[in-house]
Amino acid sequence: MRLPLLATLTLIMLVACDHSNDPQHPVYEHSIHTMGTLVTLSIHDTPPARAQQASREIEAQLHAFSARWWSWGEGELGQINQHLREGRPAAVPAGMLAQLKQSLTLAARTQGHFNPAIGKLTELWGMHEPGSRSAPPAQAAIDALLPAPTAASLMPRDQQITPPGRVILDSGGFAKGLAVTAAMRELRELGIERAIVDAGGDLGLLGQPVDAVWRIGVRDPAGGVIARLNLPEADLAVFSSGDYERGFEYAGTRHHHIIDPRSGQPADHTRAVTVIHTDPLVADIAATAILVAGPDQWLAIAQELEVARVLRIDADGSLHASRAMAALLRMEPGGPEMVIHDMPFADLTN
Repeated sequence: MRLPLLATLTLIMLVACDHSNDPQHPVYEHSIHTMGTLVTLSIHDTPPARAQQASREIEAQLHAFSARWWSWGEGELGQINQHLREGRPAAVPAGMLAQLKQSLTLAARTQGHFNPAIGKLTELWGMHEPGSRSAPPAQAAIDALLPAPTAASLMPRDQQITPPGRVILDSGGFAKGLAVTAAMRELRELGIERAIVDAGGDLGLLGQPVDAVWRIGVRDPAGGVIARLNLPEADLAVFSSGDYERGFEYAGTRHHHIIDPRSGQPADHTRAVTVIHTDPLVADIAATAILVAGPDQWLAIAQELEVARVLRIDADGSLHASRAMAALLRMEPGGPEMVIHDMPFADLTN
């Protein structure tokens, strides 16, 4: 049985775009159950027959992507992991080599806060198979897997990964970014100028809406909408990472799926992070890395990944935003106050 590739709940939801019900500006929507989530394509200002054909092509692409990149499946990445878990070199198919190298290169820039080489920890916690564990693993079992191999140590060379030991690659923190990137690229090649790829709440925004502003609601992890984003730019990605997506409760403590690669424990200081960037892969990786980095290091990790627009929600519910993100946010009445942070580096455009 194929297990879910990606989490089914996320922080961001599309709220509205002006003219969405205007017959002169039609919106064709198509939903796809794939990668363990619901992916919704919204194609704007395109004849229905053409939009329908484009949706079918994207659907086929996403199903193939899910089979290829599921770490515990029978596709290409699953086959790579069969070798790596035994400590044997693994050949990387040419069709996924560049994407894997790009993902590992970005991971290596996060100073260990995001590390796809923690697949064994993911298995130990049961986060690769929802419902498989109802209590945390023993500390001794966690310690036996630390320190985890680095992302750089799994970089393919001559189209082959030579692992530094027994290891499993967990694609959960970057696969959705790759998938949204591929879907947006395919839509462009099909001549679609304006569309939304909503992968379980993580968004790829292609082109601009009719009124030149994408309007997006930011969910409070505790429920409801905590703020709204007005995005005037074209071709953006809005990704989130949160402690509410997968996990279990034991003895009154919530254990979620975002594991700190350094401690082997779920990161417990941040509830959610939302990132805006022009590259969906960067946004995907940055959302997780910044969440793990926590209150003391999140600005430094944002700088390293060249991400200027970040919203972070602390464990106590307080909001922290970079100045560039705060300029785009409209807080809901009665919500918590937001602390605005100046980035410790030159202004960025991403």
